[in-house]
Amino acid sequence: MPSGGPNWGGGKFMSAGLGDGPEGAFHAALTGRFRKHYTEPPEAFGAAELEVVVSGQGSIRSFRLVRSSGSQKNDEAILQAAARVQGEGVGITPPENHARVVTVRFVPSS
Repeated sequence: MPSGGPNWGGGKFMSAGLGDGPEGAFHAALTGRFRKHYTEPPEAFGAAELEVVVSGQGSIRSFRLVRSSGSQKNDEAILQAAARVQGEGVGITPPENHARVVTVRFVPSS
């Protein structure tokens, strides 16, 4: 499965290298779901990474925190957002309906 690396932090989606094609649209849809459900806590934290396994039909099979932010509150917020996204799905199927592993990076806004 190919992996991607969208970043999300401070309300910005930074998709360097993903382009505007189907792959970029898929990553934008996935991170858009996280924007909807993730609330950054007011305490300081570092960057975190969440690994998301997406089926060829656009459902989230599993997710796991692969890099802690150093803040229990933020890590919990990330995992809660992931559970909500898993419940509603990505909203778009991956290009060519191929399952993939995507790494979502949560970067503090300040």
